Amino acid sequence: MIGKSGSISALYKLSISGSSISATSVTLPTSSASGGSVEVHLVGVDPANVDTIFLAGSSANPQIYKSVDGGTTWSSSWDYSSTGVSNFPGGYPQYIKFNNNKVFISASVLDGTSTTWSHAPNLSSTVGSNTIETHVNDGALEIDSIDSTIIYMGTDWGVGQMTYASSSWTPGSEVGNNDGMEGVMLIDMEFYEYSSTHKELWIGTKSGAGRANYYDPTDPTTTDDSSDWNFPIYPEVDGPPVTEVAIHPADPAIVFVANNAGRVYKTTTGTSTSPTWIKVFQAEDYTSVFGSTRPDHSKITSIQFVPSTPSRMYLSGYNWETGTDGGVYYSDDTGSTWAEDTSISGVPVNTLWVTDETCWAGVGNSSSSETGLRARTSITGAGNWWSPSTGLSLDNEIVSSIAGTTVGDYMTVYVASTGGVYKGTLYIPTSSGFSSWSWTSLTSAIGSTNTNFTSVTLDPSNPDTAYVAVSNCIYETTDGGVTWSVFGSSCVNTHEDVNVLKFDDLIVGTVIGLFSYLPTSSVTPTPTVT
Repeated sequence: MIGKSGSISALYKLSISGSSISATSVTLPTSSASGGSVEVHLVGVDPANVDTIFLAGSSANPQIYKSVDGGTTWSSSWDYSSTGVSNFPGGYPQYIKFNNNKVFISASVLDGTSTTWSHAPNLSSTVGSNTIETHVNDGALEIDSIDSTIIYMGTDWGVGQMTYASSSWTPGSEVGNNDGMEGVMLIDMEFYEYSSTHKELWIGTKSGAGRANYYDPTDPTTTDDSSDWNFPIYPEVDGPPVTEVAIHPADPAIVFVANNAGRVYKTTTGTSTSPTWIKVFQAEDYTSVFGSTRPDHSKITSIQFVPSTPSRMYLSGYNWETGTDGGVYYSDDTGSTWAEDTSISGVPVNTLWVTDETCWAGVGNSSSSETGLRARTSITGAGNWWSPSTGLSLDNEIVSSIAGTTVGDYMTVYVASTGGVYKGTLYIPTSSGFSSWSWTSLTSAIGSTNTNFTSVTLDPSNPDTAYVAVSNCIYETTDGGVTWSVFGSSCVNTHEDVNVLKFDDLIVGTVIGLFSYLPTSSVTPTPTVT
């Protein structure tokens, strides 16, 4: 096989005779089932009949090809965009598994000589007293080595078990469950403060949204058990990973949940145990911004309120399929309807920072030429976006996170990127726009050999205290970025990668759970599972 950028461009069959090996070129398919271009990422050969070969590839239009003559011809093909029996219902193919006369690809099975694929059903999982529906949307499948009718699949909740026999699926349940917020991939979190010991806490995870029943940041036991959570929450039974949660700054009952399929849901009963939801945004309605290639493969990256006028809101996102499509939308009715912010359309936006005076966006990814910051000329009305210059390498880097605050006459912002961490300060009384900002690179002071920073947060009342995350490390500064030190017990092999930071003292969302860092007298803070 010869591949280019993850796609196979040439395929060969090797023959071994004694000590010699010969290679014969295999002609790839020339057209997909729906008539589009061919993209191949995987090759599977049936161990019971080496002349039976399957090819699979492309998440934009998942494609499957079958040959029964060793690749001389491709007698059957299926893809996501075709109709009828030629439709392939699976997601992005990540494996090809054979089981007797059956082949499993992306949670779908082709049984014997059938020409129609059958997709695995959803499962159920019991957490405490709650039974919830889970989805077979992870890239793993194994067949029981003793009883080949038993199938194990990765789900958005754990490991699911089901049976496939006599051409039909029998849904089972999870055989590996999460407990509390440990063993859950955290993507986002947000809180609303009633008091210093009572806060509304929402999280976004790969396994749905969640709300803490009663969150006291001084007492980790208020969130360390599954019974302490309303979790998972799937608005309108929509199962993709939740990428963003937002709480109205003046009304904690108003909550927004967004996901990795470009959809945003709103509830006005977010403080209840059974919130009701309405879909207020979907990227599929805006192909001019999110692209015509799988706009449902779009990640909502940020939902922000204008602090003093929270009826004015902004959201951002990008198409993770193409990497080059995305943009910003605004709402003037507390997120019930949304309008395109046309001067930033077609730009992959990773994060937003919104104040009463300004709105910034951090842009870029590996598939796009867009980099650095964008700034809006007006927080309301038909403001335009432009590309300001910091005079630093930040302007040519992918921006992943922005955190800022205003204390007295000074506005301070920290920016995390794929190349480092930067600090901007503005003396408001003499400000004449973005050119009045003073910028400093903090990267060398941090001293991390890995500069692919993922998140930054700061103390809103004291901008000299800030935290940044890179890989499995958290760094802290208490002097405005002049010096940094490893925080807590992070940056060791046993500490998992950090996805998101929030200042509430410090809450950390990692690839395996939600943690608070609580100091004990003079002992270095250590993470406590919440």
